[in-house]
Amino acid sequence: MPGISGKHIVILLVSLTVVAVACAPKVRYGILSTIFDGVPTPVEHNALVVGDTLGQLDSARILAVSKAVLAPVYNYIHEPYREKDCASCHIKEQMGKLVVEEPQLCYQCHSSNNEKHSFKHGPAGAGYCTSCHRPHVAETKHLLLNEGEEFCYNCHDRKVVTENSIHDNIKKDNCLDCHNPHSSENRFVLQKDACYKCHEDTTSDYSFLHGPVSGDYCSTCHGPHTSGNENLLVQSGQDLCLNCHDSSDVFRNVEHQGTENEVCTQCHNPHGGENEFMLN
Repeated sequence: MPGISGKHIVILLVSLTVVAVACAPKVRYGILSTIFDGVPTPVEHNALVVGDTLGQLDSARILAVSKAVLAPVYNYIHEPYREKDCASCHIKEQMGKLVVEEPQLCYQCHSSNNEKHSFKHGPAGAGYCTSCHRPHVAETKHLLLNEGEEFCYNCHDRKVVTENSIHDNIKKDNCLDCHNPHSSENRFVLQKDACYKCHEDTTSDYSFLHGPVSGDYCSTCHGPHTSGNENLLVQSGQDLCLNCHDSSDVFRNVEHQGTENEVCTQCHNPHGGENEFMLN
């Protein structure tokens, strides 16, 4: 080609290549295959592009679209989101601001039993529902962030929970088998009768029961995971009993004089007995 040097040809080819890269697949193939050999034929994909999964879809197709397009697959959809009722939670005119803050937002539809119980799980007690639940879609039941013990380990230290010689078997269990995720009448938000899922219930063996045992409050004396004391007691020796019993009343009794350094369970059964003082 007269008047065009090799340098000009290189510049022209580079320019055409840059233009081709910016073009649609078919146009790009046409330009590049004219200049170079071995350019691969573009593969057409029937891809479904969804900017807003709710924008132009009826509620019956939302789950199908989420399975086809979204990753991961969302098996559970919050009902207002399914029904495209965004205004029940968001003020559209204010960039999606919530109509009211948590937990009152959730209590518009969901009831709360937290007020009935003495002990509350931190997020539930503080009203941070979305610390555990997703507001729109989720892979797990109840719209939880994830499932099983991994859900609880989002906040709780796995090592602290599992490292003890007595309860090392709980590593494979679901925390919610023993703990209520919202609130409970037991410390550590334990489910009623949680301990008796593994431990034998001997309350029927005694005519008189120790108060915490009678009320099913095992966690008053025992720490369910790591306490550092024998039998997972929350405190050792006499200190455990004096958490509840007044030392001035105990040692005023003539029978207890000289026992200030003794362990109460040497004489008293901590669970129950055949007399009102639960003497061994």
